[in-house]
Amino acid sequence: MITNPQIENGFIQIATGKKENDILSALIKASLSGTEYQITLLIMRKTWGFKKKEDWISLTQFEEYTGKTRASICSSINILVKKSILVKKSIPGVRASYQLNKDFNRWKQLVKKNRLVKKTIQTSIKKQTQLVKKTIPSKETITKEIYTKYNSNKLLGMFRDINPFYERLFANKTERAALERMVEKYGEDKMYGLIGHLKEILDRPYSPRITTPYELEVKMGHLVQFMKQEQLKVAKTGTTKI
Repeated sequence: MITNPQIENGFIQIATGKKENDILSALIKASLSGTEYQITLLIMRKTWGFKKKEDWISLTQFEEYTGKTRASICSSINILVKKSILVKKSIPGVRASYQLNKDFNRWKQLVKKNRLVKKTIQTSIKKQTQLVKKTIPSKETITKEIYTKYNSNKLLGMFRDINPFYERLFANKTERAALERMVEKYGEDKMYGLIGHLKEILDRPYSPRITTPYELEVKMGHLVQFMKQEQLKVAKTGTTKI
């Protein structure tokens, strides 16, 4: 397919100022990550491209346009909001609107913070206490390490079939922590299998209600007991439940 965009087919108006005092120059100097730039450009297209100040944009649209995972998108959006580059208005569990903050003088640069902590050094003569610098990793770095180690974004996405509001799980620290503890205790492969069978289990009478990682962790003992009882029923009747 040959592409040949023409201005008469549509264009985006971007206000400029004197001596590069404009939005594009500010974005060039902003030193954003690749995903952050993708999200910013998409919001410009969805708003200014249609002569709107703000627009409702679903996470699914962000995924389709950027090709990035939902976890990466959520993390980058949160960073852009903290930097005051984006303004986000949301209705929990329903939708969210976005707009670019044109007052780029209010944009912030997030940097790693250093703090002084006490470190005790053991010597042959005496213990010496000195102050050393300890780097506190940013929220973005911590998030990337968690998802790389446990592949949590895929596991959380598996709750789509049993929880209509599963998107909330990605930003919920309690749910992520519960999932990470279970992965560390039972292993990633076992968690994939267990979560994958939750929909089938929940359809059975007297099964425990589980729609989130935290509920799964709390009710794990109940769930295991229920599954054992189901296996005994199958052994007695000689039939197999699908």
